[in-house]
Amino acid sequence: MLRRLRKDTRGVAFIEFALSLPLLMILMTGGIEMGNLVLIKIRTERLARTLSDMVARESGTLDGMSERELNDVLFAAVRNNPGLSLDKDGRIVVTAVLGVDANNDGVPERNAIQWQRFVGKYTAAPVAVGCWKTTTAATLPRARQLVSNEPIYHVQVTQKYQPLLVVLFDAMKVPTEVTDSAMFRGRGSNFRPLMTSLNEPVHDKCDTPDGI
Repeated sequence: MLRRLRKDTRGVAFIEFALSLPLLMILMTGGIEMGNLVLIKIRTERLARTLSDMVARESGTLDGMSERELNDVLFAAVRNNPGLSLDKDGRIVVTAVLGVDANNDGVPERNAIQWQRFVGKYTAAPVAVGCWKTTTAATLPRARQLVSNEPIYHVQVTQKYQPLLVVLFDAMKVPTEVTDSAMFRGRGSNFRPLMTSLNEPVHDKCDTPDGI
């Protein structure tokens, strides 16, 4: 009886499959999670470039850009980007920067933040160029120094990813915060400030969850 039982291999494949199933599920789910992160990276990068280019173009027109027009642009960015939950788990930061030559010696001393606007409730995202409520000097990528009166419009987009396998992400130390930024030089030769709009909310607080 025992000898016949030892030679009976029926059910071995099922037991092996049952033992390996958790590992297969983790690998499959992990692959899906990584794919989602890559897609978010592509979307945030594309959105940052699109918004920066749009703000630079609109701000360079003869009329400049108004608070209402900027809010409309940010509203569209938040609502029309499937795959990103920017209002709840993200943050968009738009910063206007100008090269300043304070002593008129022909050499600009700093990059001055002219205005900054925020949207999204993920306030844990650090502001790459600096918060204009605590500093007037912007830190641009690659330590770029603008020439005198040169306007740059910097856009930062951050998305906090909510993984299904939190334990796996923690164990592998995979960052769940995706941040991309882009900047475009303002069109036209002169800097034009953001124009106020009647009864239009101003989203200018660095540390305030601000939805649109």
